[in-house]
Amino acid sequence: MPESLEVRYALSAAPPHLRDAATTYVLDPSKGYLLNHKGTNGVSCIVVRSDWQWPERPFRDDIAWPVC
Repeated sequence: MPESLEVRYALSAAPPHLRDAATTYVLDPSKGYLLNHKGTNGVSCIVVRSDWQWPERPFRDDIAWPVC
């Protein structure tokens, strides 16, 4: 997912009045979640991906949801 889209999607989980001052993290598949923007209001937002339950099901990179 492009970084700018990931940030907008993550922030969509927060109420509009909290978005500008929220902390956001983006996923680097090789490193994990990285700080994108350090906020000031104590709210942190990420986009969560589905996990995989090996060996029953493979990882699905097409399922994601925003969380704050």
